[in-house]
Amino acid sequence: MRIERTARPARTVLVLAALAAACAATAQVPHWDQSWNPVTKRAAHTSTATMPMGLAMPQICRDDFVLEAGTSVGRVDWWGTEDGTVTQFIIISNCNHNCTPKAQITNEVVVPTKVFAGIDCQGKMVYRYSVVLATPIPYVGGFNGRTWISIAENDATSSMVGVPQFSWSGVRPIRNCPATGWNNVNFVPLVDACDGKRNDLAFVLYP
Repeated sequence: MRIERTARPARTVLVLAALAAACAATAQVPHWDQSWNPVTKRAAHTSTATMPMGLAMPQICRDDFVLEAGTSVGRVDWWGTEDGTVTQFIIISNCNHNCTPKAQITNEVVVPTKVFAGIDCQGKMVYRYSVVLATPIPYVGGFNGRTWISIAENDATSSMVGVPQFSWSGVRPIRNCPATGWNNVNFVPLVDACDGKRNDLAFVLYP
């Protein structure tokens, strides 16, 4: 008995290729991993800015990480919630000195992909965002590889200009310097709305 094999439809091939690419990306070993935990469900913190100056509106959230010498960050994933539609973000990196952001290293406006990741302690839908940077964040010597990263909604391109719509999800335990919010005047602690304790921020950095 002869069995004839038929070619897979082009659409099926494309879907399989996309899944394979997604699996390959996920399999990357990260430089730094502070993934959001869908079990502990930490609350999120407003992080919105205006461009081109990158002014906080009302605050820009930031957290620190450590890179090894000779490495750089090419892809950034982070978790957050939306009250509306957010399509464009601002990612800024700064040198770290005594747990305070100093000289700016990179500043990039990005349009990430996003997928549903769970529900947080406030009942809000949490998304995982991902983007490959046009300009990688390099290792900066002199501070033991410590660097700050800020991620904020670009208010100018949001569905409701002038109204903060993005919040960056929190995590624990706190690693290295505690995450903070910058309100154009002071650095303020990020306090979880569900239990009143301080949070770090959810993000993963890849080569």
